[in-house]
Amino acid sequence: NSTVCLNQAFPYIKNYTYKTVYSWLDNDAAGQAAMLALQELALKEGQFKIKPMNALYSPHKDVNEWHMRRLELITK
Repeated sequence: NSTVCLNQAFPYIKNYTYKTVYSWLDNDAAGQAAMLALQELALKEGQFKIKPMNALYSPHKDVNEWHMRRLELITK
């Protein structure tokens, strides 16, 4: 939900047997920083890989903005 919550999510990610973690992070500096933190965790733990989904909703800031524009709920 928020990059601020990422550190709180790490224990859950580590304790499950995920093979792939799909990330839907924002296309901004905070999202990039969160991606780096996830990549570091993946390298350290070695049990899962990260699949960023950002290309799906680029050039929009986040998946919500992409979805709203797609549904023509905002037109900016």
